[in-house]
Amino acid sequence: NTSNFFPNWIELLKNGETLTAFTDEYRMPVHAVDAAEGLFLLLNKAKTGIWNLGGRQSLSRYDFAVQMAASFGLPKEHIKALKQSELSMLAPRPADVSMNSERTFEIGYQPKAPTEVFRELAVSSKL
Repeated sequence: NTSNFFPNWIELLKNGETLTAFTDEYRMPVHAVDAAEGLFLLLNKAKTGIWNLGGRQSLSRYDFAVQMAASFGLPKEHIKALKQSELSMLAPRPADVSMNSERTFEIGYQPKAPTEVFRELAVSSKL
């Protein structure tokens, strides 16, 4: 098993196991390739300072899982919605770590939507 949650989630659903995902934990997912292209963009434009390279869409972990399952043709009924307060965690997590990348979008950063990345991965990978 890898430490990357994405293939683990795919594997759980492929095996008919339950995937639990928070409905109240938000992220702005971005594909690593898009983030790397964003870094090259910043380097090529000689930008300095703090620049966010998040995605364009804030999604709960649950919504992310549902979109992923739909894109890979996996059963959504095995995805269980859960709130952070329903689970005892080792350390508290912030509910929303969405970031504003508008400044980076304005200079040409164009991350793909999660559904677009999912479709590409579903077609090109063995996940």
